[in-house]
Amino acid sequence: MSEDGQTVDLDRVRQSRAYQRRKAQFKDREWRLDNLYFIRSESGERIPFARNAAQRAFYGEMWNRNIIPKARKLGFSTFIEILICDGCVFTSGKVCGIVDRSLDDAVDKLGMIAFAYDNLPDEIRDVVSLVRRNDKYLEWSNGSNVSVGTSYRGGTPAILHVSEYGKISVDTPDAATEIKTGAITAVPMSGQVFVESTWHGTGGEFSKMVMDAKAMRDRGAQLTALDFKFHFYGWWMKPEYRLPNNLVIITQEMQEYFRNLAAKYDIKLDADQMAWYQNRYSDLGLDKTREEFPSNADELFLTSNEGAFFKRELSKARQDGRIGQLMPFDPTRRVNTFWDIGEDTTALWWHQSDGVRHRLIDYYEEEGWSLQGACAMIDEKRRTRQFVYDKHYGPHDMGNKDWGNNAKTRKQTAKELGIDITVVPRIENKADAIEAARRFINNSWFCAEHTALGVQRLENYRKKWNNALGVYTSDPVHDVSSHGADSLMTGACGFDPERPKN
Repeated sequence: MSEDGQTVDLDRVRQSRAYQRRKAQFKDREWRLDNLYFIRSESGERIPFARNAAQRAFYGEMWNRNIIPKARKLGFSTFIEILICDGCVFTSGKVCGIVDRSLDDAVDKLGMIAFAYDNLPDEIRDVVSLVRRNDKYLEWSNGSNVSVGTSYRGGTPAILHVSEYGKISVDTPDAATEIKTGAITAVPMSGQVFVESTWHGTGGEFSKMVMDAKAMRDRGAQLTALDFKFHFYGWWMKPEYRLPNNLVIITQEMQEYFRNLAAKYDIKLDADQMAWYQNRYSDLGLDKTREEFPSNADELFLTSNEGAFFKRELSKARQDGRIGQLMPFDPTRRVNTFWDIGEDTTALWWHQSDGVRHRLIDYYEEEGWSLQGACAMIDEKRRTRQFVYDKHYGPHDMGNKDWGNNAKTRKQTAKELGIDITVVPRIENKADAIEAARRFINNSWFCAEHTALGVQRLENYRKKWNNALGVYTSDPVHDVSSHGADSLMTGACGFDPERPKN
């Protein structure tokens, strides 16, 4: 019955053009994504959702597993939540999960989905209703559901969204590993994974996943359903990122930067976009601007972690092309090694020099490595890479006696194994050793093929954070990165280049 009491001929209504057009629209996901949903604006207003340029490009390039190192505020989190909402409402039995760095952030994302659903037309919500709803879980009458948290275990999600994985990887490595092994691996090959984050340096699970995915893209490798596809969308894809160009002075440095973007990456910015970027650069500085608003994918690898000791030196080395290139060793020069032996990890660098410039040509570390194992690795590199050795620089504790080995020093034990260690005296002030390493890095080239892990260790060697004062201290964090940094400091403090004889 209609409101005026007259009988409605449902068959006739269903055969009408309006009904058929509406039915066709609801079946068309492309139409739904640009016309059906509502979101909250940054000011909290209810506004219709329509994909922006970056979101539309991403939708056309999506894969089973997707990794997105992104510029800030391009709307990827919002878009992924719309995709989840659409999947749950229009597909029965769709199980979805959202993982974020804090529970509050995860709950906020579930709120986006709930808001989008609440603003759907009544005719859709009448057919697919919410049967269970709380801050961490939504379930629909068609059997679809989405849950949120800081981890995800115990289910097989068809869609998994991992947000701010870069921040998680740097701040809580154990949590990042748990997400990778517990949540991501739970998604079947037919499912979809979205891992997105702003960049937080070249350490941790997110960085490794990004580097692996980018390497596959760069070499044109065919992806399997379990491989992550690399996506990158620069800040310039957001139309709002612009300022009146008559109010901002573009420095000569920035003019050259914009010319390079156009020539090398075909990124051509208008004057208002340049003014916006200049303003961000002046306010945030080089590293933070690249972290928050990268222009191209290569810039992701030019930044280091906040509080990193060698942040400036490594960023400069990348800019100069001294990191990221193949660096074959010079067979006419002898090879040195720099050591650090810890109770949990041993780290070694292989090094050549012309007396001024340095080549770091190999790096190796192993957890729980023994002195015997280290000496064996030195010999293996001699055989496999035809290294001819000069000196082996070890830390001061190589002179300590090992009472479990007939009270011999580590230096004596190494010599019996064929390695004559030059013991570098202890540097009482750690800051002096760090400064020596900084000067060393400024004159160093790092082989992309053999020292990538070592460079990662240097980039993530960072200062301790004082929560009470809200500042970084001068003391280093002792973690997996400290051994690679300490071994380089051993070389930086101990290496004594040969002087020409008169």
